[in-house]
Amino acid sequence: LRNVLLAGKIMVEIGLTRAKRRKFGPQIVDTVRHNLVTLVSNGLLTPRERSDAADALSMLKDPRPGVGLIDGLPHIKWVPVSKGPFIMGSDQVKDEDSEEDETPQFTCHLIDRDFEISRYPITVSQYRAFIQDNGYNQEGYWTDEGRQWRIKGDVRKPEVYPGVFQLENHPQVGVSWYEAVAFCNWLSQKSGETITLPTEVQ
Repeated sequence: LRNVLLAGKIMVEIGLTRAKRRKFGPQIVDTVRHNLVTLVSNGLLTPRERSDAADALSMLKDPRPGVGLIDGLPHIKWVPVSKGPFIMGSDQVKDEDSEEDETPQFTCHLIDRDFEISRYPITVSQYRAFIQDNGYNQEGYWTDEGRQWRIKGDVRKPEVYPGVFQLENHPQVGVSWYEAVAFCNWLSQKSGETITLPTEVQ
């Protein structure tokens, strides 16, 4: 475990250019990548180790389903959710951090049909596909309010945060609700499926 994590960290620190990949040899890179995926998936890592492993996987082209692209489009790993009632809200007796507007608990009946939700947040590489497809300039993807917000602020890309926030498999940060909706509209058009942000109930 420690050796695999160390190998992954070393590869991240030196940066795996194409020339360095050849120097290491594809077999070594493939072995480290495979072992990192195994470690991340088996639940044996601490949160810090899991984060380090995921950072290393980003440098090695993370092969896990749901974090990258297929044929230039985000590969979403969908999780089915069945319709039916569920308990919604918090119980202040059990959760001292709950807020007033989260109580009381009640049985919610608003999920009246099955749906699917993404297992993972949208990653940097997945959101970049939207940017590179000129998504910020395609008016049809944006709500009227989103279009006005974008024009007023001259927004052409998400806010950029440095470091790990730019890794390919890191969740995309620095986007507004308007940008998230535009991304969903773009992906809906590209995939032929209806993709939206989840509602509070969902």
